[in-house]
Parts: sequence; C-alpha cells; structure tokens
Amino acid sequence: MIKILFVCHGNICRSPMAEYLLKKHLQEKGRMDVQVCSGGLCVTGGESASPNSIEALKEQGMDLSGFRSKPVSPDMIADADKIFTMTESHREVLAGAFPQFAYKIQTLKEDGDIMDPYMQDLAVYRATRDEIDSWIQKRMEDGSFD
Repeated sequence: MIKILFVCHGNICRSPMAEYLLKKHLQEKGRMDVQVCSGGLCVTGGESASPNSIEALKEQGMDLSGFRSKPVSPDMIADADKIFTMTESHREVLAGAFPQFAYKIQTLKEDGDIMDPYMQDLAVYRATRDEIDSWIQKRMEDGSFD
C-alpha cells in the first residue's frame, strides 16, 4: 500500500481538493493500492472544508461536505511514502521540521506554487481545482503515485 499525503496551509481548500481528486482518479482506474490523506501546517483540526471548495468539487461529482481538517503530525509525515505540498514554502517548512524525511517531500506543481484560493470567489476555487487536477493527472502519468 502506497501512502500519499497532500499538505497546504489550513487543510480546508487545496489539500482536501487534491486528496479527493486523486481518490477519484484512482477509483476510476481501479487502483486500490494507494491510500490518500491530507493535512495542514496551521490548523487545529476539525474544521469543515471551505464552502467554495465543497462547491467546486460538487461540480465534479465529489462530496467534500463531511471533510474535517487535520494538522500535519509527525506520524503522518513518517507514515507517508510521498508528500506533496501546494507551495515551495510548505515544502521548505516540512523539510526543515523533518529533515530525515526531506527526500519524500516535493511540491505537487513542478517549479511553482498552487496559489491559495481562501476567501476568493467560486471562480478562483474552480481554477485552483482545475490546476490541482491537471497536476495530479501529470503526476499519475509520470508514476509519482506508484
């Protein structure tokens, strides 16, 4: 079983969307060998996903309404086989806090950041969803989730 962890700032926008999008793609491909979760760097936990994240994924047939945020924990970092952050600064924070696991931490988007849509309108969330989905598909093609 391969364990993938997505990380963003608050675990209510980008990383939950990435988690659910990857789960959907894996399910469509019949891949049961990958476990996917997400967490946030600055979160106490238990918060719902943002309303626009819920709506953006609902438009793609996914129900994010029951999602609850989780803080990234040392156990999550240790257990994950691969960790994908939404920004380079997230990657740097994790690599600095967990240098022994720096080898498995990378940004989802190669050479760039996926900007935070927090408190923006639905159109921005849709664009963020589509950008995340595009990078997930590229990563699936290049074997990053294998």
